[in-house]
Amino acid sequence: MSEALKFTNHNGQLHAARMHDARLISLRFDWNERVILKFQRVDGTKAAVHFEEVREYYFGPLFQGPIILDTWLWRVSEVPKSDMVDVGWNALFRGYLNPHDIPQEAKKIISRDPGQLLAVVGYLHGTSMAFVCKDLVIANLQ
Repeated sequence: MSEALKFTNHNGQLHAARMHDARLISLRFDWNERVILKFQRVDGTKAAVHFEEVREYYFGPLFQGPIILDTWLWRVSEVPKSDMVDVGWNALFRGYLNPHDIPQEAKKIISRDPGQLLAVVGYLHGTSMAFVCKDLVIANLQ
């Protein structure tokens, strides 16, 4: 079971990485292995979040120098229901599935491995990216 959930609040917001209002400076994607987001915080410090063992993903449109609004993390079996486009399972399947098909696809992911995590990174310009992953690691950079 991932220890990453201890870094979230009661709503699933990932607070330990201090990503709110940070500028994304690097995105690395290794097919079906990991996604690494490097970002510069408001105070000028740099950090990275590694999403490990990524199985499903959605990359919304990114614009130059995107600002991270917030990052949410839930165990796949505990993702909150929402009608909002950039929340929970809707963020992962945005533009890919008809909304009424999303619960069935989510159940397939949950049954495959209920210990997986759903991470959603929201951007200030109104888009998001989402990942189903096994773990998340936060690293401060120099």
